[in-house]
Amino acid sequence: VSISLVGFYSNPSRKNVWGDLYNRTKNAVFVNLLNYSFGYERRMFKKGKHFLYASYQNIFIPYKRYYQSNKRGIFYIPALSFNYCFSENQAFTPIIGLSYHHVYNKFSVYNKLFYEKADYLRANVGIKFSIYKNLFTRVTYSPKIKVFNDNTTLNVENKEIYLGPLDSVNDLFLTLGYAF
Repeated sequence: VSISLVGFYSNPSRKNVWGDLYNRTKNAVFVNLLNYSFGYERRMFKKGKHFLYASYQNIFIPYKRYYQSNKRGIFYIPALSFNYCFSENQAFTPIIGLSYHHVYNKFSVYNKLFYEKADYLRANVGIKFSIYKNLFTRVTYSPKIKVFNDNTTLNVENKEIYLGPLDSVNDLFLTLGYAF
């Protein structure tokens, strides 16, 4: 389950002090600062104070390939999310959602081919609030709740491959975005 609190505060000199960012905007672009990803979010449904958003993001995770050398690699993980939010006031809003992450990476170590291929279903929990006008920030925790099609040869045949950060770095998202 994902909870993100979203708050939007506009300039007090404007007509609407708290702003109506949810009603005015349908789209957002964002960058996740902790795991090198960027994405696009769109409001799909609005009824009163209830909103449904769909987002797509590209996650890039650098990691060290194996212990004895300094060679590094990058995982590319596309992710699709659906988040529901309820806005009682424009200062903050809880968001609950699910994310689907598809992981596929192939590389060779010591002339042997390794790969990770899996699909993850994640829950999203976090806080989202506005910084200034249409700028917003969000902190989201997204733990795995189900793994599908896990066809991974990493850390099974060769214990020298080091992928420690992979399991934890993409659970936490610190997002900076702009709604329009």
